[in-house]
Amino acid sequence: MRFVLVVFAEIAAVVALAIAVPTAAAATGGEGEAWPTFNESSACGAVFTRTPYVEQPGGIPVDEILRGPYGAMFGRTVAQVRANITTWRIPGSTRAMAVHERAIPALELVAAELEAAMALGERYVIDSSQTSSLAARTIGGRSRLSRHTFGIAMDLNSRRNPFRDDNQLITDFPDWWVDAFAASGFCWGGQWIGSKDAMHFAWQGPAFTPGGELPPGFAPLTESVPLDAKALVTRVVPRPLDGTFGTLLADGDGSGAVDVINLSRLGADLVVDASVATRTHNACSLRRSVVIDAPDPVAFGFGDWDGRGGHDLWLVTEDEGFLRLTVRYRYGDYSAETAVTTRIPMPDGAAWLSTADADRDGALDLVVVGDNGIRIWDVDPWTGAALLQLGGGSAVTTGTLMLGDADGDELPDLWSLEDGTVTVAAAADRFATVAHRHEPAGVPGTIVDAAASDFDGDGRTDLVVYDGRYKHVWLGNTPLPDGLPLAIWFTAEEPQCGDDEPRWEEIGIRRGTGGFVTRGAFAWLERSGFPYEGCDPTNEDIMCPPRPVSAGELAASMAWMLDLDPGAGTGFDAAGRALRDAGYESPCTPGDGACWEREVPRAEVSVRFWTMLEQRDGRAPEPHRWVWPEA
Repeated sequence: MRFVLVVFAEIAAVVALAIAVPTAAAATGGEGEAWPTFNESSACGAVFTRTPYVEQPGGIPVDEILRGPYGAMFGRTVAQVRANITTWRIPGSTRAMAVHERAIPALELVAAELEAAMALGERYVIDSSQTSSLAARTIGGRSRLSRHTFGIAMDLNSRRNPFRDDNQLITDFPDWWVDAFAASGFCWGGQWIGSKDAMHFAWQGPAFTPGGELPPGFAPLTESVPLDAKALVTRVVPRPLDGTFGTLLADGDGSGAVDVINLSRLGADLVVDASVATRTHNACSLRRSVVIDAPDPVAFGFGDWDGRGGHDLWLVTEDEGFLRLTVRYRYGDYSAETAVTTRIPMPDGAAWLSTADADRDGALDLVVVGDNGIRIWDVDPWTGAALLQLGGGSAVTTGTLMLGDADGDELPDLWSLEDGTVTVAAAADRFATVAHRHEPAGVPGTIVDAAASDFDGDGRTDLVVYDGRYKHVWLGNTPLPDGLPLAIWFTAEEPQCGDDEPRWEEIGIRRGTGGFVTRGAFAWLERSGFPYEGCDPTNEDIMCPPRPVSAGELAASMAWMLDLDPGAGTGFDAAGRALRDAGYESPCTPGDGACWEREVPRAEVSVRFWTMLEQRDGRAPEPHRWVWPEA
C-alpha cells in the first residue's frame, strides 16, 4: 500500500480516454512493481537482486521447489527449469552452452555483436574444458541459489579469468567481448565490487535486453484459497524515530520480501528506516538511508520508476494546482533525483495514490483512487508528460487500499481491507465490480499498513497487515508440497544478531558507520603496503565498535572498489591521487591531511558511490524497456 494524505477532484480538464486494459504481454501485477530484474551486482547498473534461499547448501535435486520471482520467471522446480533448457553455441567456438530458453533473445544479440567484431578480424579462443553453464546448486557452501541453477549464467575460460576475493581483476577477455555481453543485458563478474569473478556472465532479465519482452510467469504449484486463516505473526523489533510521519510495507532490500519502512523528517532531510524481513525484523534488521533536501510530501510511496529493480521513493507535492512528482532513486541509495511538474490537476477531495504497471508495458503508472472512482496515468518521471490511461468508477474506494494480482492474470487489482473484510475490484473488469470478497480471521484492530503480496513465494497473492508492532500474514493458496517454512526463500542463513552488530537503537542518523567502507579501506591500504590505524574490520576474533566513516576511508574504499593502484604519496593521499588520476572525484584534495579525518555523512557516501558507478567505463547498461505511449 501507499500511505497518503492527498486530495483529488473530478478531472474535468482532461478527456478520459477510457483505454481498455490490453490482453497481450505480461507483468507482475504487484504494487510498485515494473518488470522483474535479476541483477547480480550494483556495479552492473541496477540494484542487486537476491536469488532465493533453500534448505541445504550444495547440489539440489530436480524436485526442489524454486520460490519467488526467480521461480516465476524460470520455473517453479529444478525439473521445470530443466524442461526449458536449450543450447546456445558460442560464436567462434564449437562449445554449446546449456541455457534457459528465456535468455535466448539476449544471447542472440550477444552472438550478433561478437560475430560483427569477428568479421572485422577480432579473435578470442574458448577453452571448452574450462567453460560451463547449467548447474543446480547453491553458492559456495551457502544456502542461497546460484544463477547457474536457472540457466542464466555461464563461466567462460575459468583458468584465464579466475575468481578473486582480493578484488584484483585477472582477465584475458578483450573489451569487445565484454561489451557484447553488457550491451545485451548481462552482468560481468569482472565488474563486481569487493571481489572479481572474471569468468562469469549472468543475464539481468528482459528489462536490460534491447527489444526484450516479458513472458508470463510459470503457473503456481498451489491452488487458490480464501484468505481465511492467519498463517504467521512476526514481531517487528525496531521502533520508529521521533518525527516519523508514515509507515509502509514494501521491499526495502531487493529480496522480494515485505519489509516495514518508516519515513521521518529530520530538518530538510528524510530518514528511510527499513526493518528487513530477511533478518526476521529482529533488533539488527534496521537498514537506514538519509534522503537529503527532500520536499514535504502530501503523498509518497515506493516503486521501480527507473527499471533498475529497486523501490524508488516517490514524493508528491502541489505546484500551482498541478501534481509535482519527485523521485529519489534506490540505485545509489536515494542520491539521484528527478523532479517534474505534470499536467495532472492537483486534487481537492480525499484520495489515495499508488503505483503499478497497470497497462503491462513494463513502466510504472500512477494510480489515483477517490470518491469519484479511479484514474490511472502514464507518467514520465523525467519530463512530466502524463497520459490518462483509464478513468471511471470503482467498486472499491474506501478502507485500507492496496494493489495486487488477485486472480492470476498478472494485472494489479484494487484491494480494500475495511471492518475486517477484504474486497477486490478486478483490473480486467476496469474495477467496476467486486470480484472477490474475503473474511480473514484475527484482523488486528489497528492497521498501520497492508499489502497484497506473494509472501511465501508460490506465485499467488497473500495478505500482509502491519499493526505497529506485529506483521500478520494470511495465505491465498494451499501449502507448497515440500512443507518448508513460509519465509525460507528470503530469510538469511543466520538472521540472528551477531555479537558485533549494532542494534537498531545504536545506529546513527547523520554519519555512516563501519561496514563495507571500512573493510574496503582496510583491504586497499593493506594491499598497497600502507598501515591502517584503527580496528581491523576483517578480524573476526575482535569486535570493532560502530563509528563514523572518515573521508580517507571513503577514498580508500572507492579505490578498492575500482581496483586502482596507489597514486603518488602514502595512505589516503595515495588513494585520493589514484582516484583523481583515473578520472574520479576524490572526497578530499590530496595533501589536505585534515580533510581525510573529516566524518562523512551517510548521504555523501551514497552520492559518491552513485556518481562513481555512473562514471565507470560504460559497461553498466540502462534498462531498455522504457517505451513512452503515443497519445
